[in-house]
Amino acid sequence: MLQIGIAVIAGLAAAVGDGVLAPPVRLAAGETWIDTGEEIAHAGPSFHDLDGDGRRDLLVGNFAGTLAHYRNVGTAAAPKFEAKGFLAAEGAPIKIKNW
Repeated sequence: MLQIGIAVIAGLAAAVGDGVLAPPVRLAAGETWIDTGEEIAHAGPSFHDLDGDGRRDLLVGNFAGTLAHYRNVGTAAAPKFEAKGFLAAEGAPIKIKNW
């Protein structure tokens, strides 16, 4: 099982295996690198199967309190992400107050 999510900063993720960090890899959504932006930063990644298709999608929270959604259009073993914008409820982006 692929395990990623110790850190995503400017699109870099560290993979975990047997408690040892592997070198970071750059994550992309389509042809674009995943990046929280210079002015926002403080990425908080999490992997969840949001659409029930058996593949874990990527959510990246940031210091501004929004959650970027990247749908996994690859496989569980070899994820490939597609940018879906910010996670929203009732048509408006979800914003989590963090201060």
